[in-house]
Amino acid sequence: MPGSKLIRTSSSNNSSHPNHPFSGAVQLYLNLKGGNKATTFHSAANRAFSYLTHCCGDKDLTDFSRSDATAFRDYLVAKGLNGSSVVRIFTTI
Repeated sequence: MPGSKLIRTSSSNNSSHPNHPFSGAVQLYLNLKGGNKATTFHSAANRAFSYLTHCCGDKDLTDFSRSDATAFRDYLVAKGLNGSSVVRIFTTI
């Protein structure tokens, strides 16, 4: 999985893993990759972040589950987005 090397997996004790909120990952990504990108690049990332946090909250990266992905997909479809837009947003995330 892309980016999996950036997340330290903990033992069975979830309370020992460091806090990696999705918002921090978005900011890090934009700082590292968005330096000379068009404003549309930043807008797309921030829009996808906004959608996900509105649906699922600003969770720790290790706490997202398959049910979150399903709920997020359903949320985007309920907003009236077509299939290709949903795929694009998932790709951005």
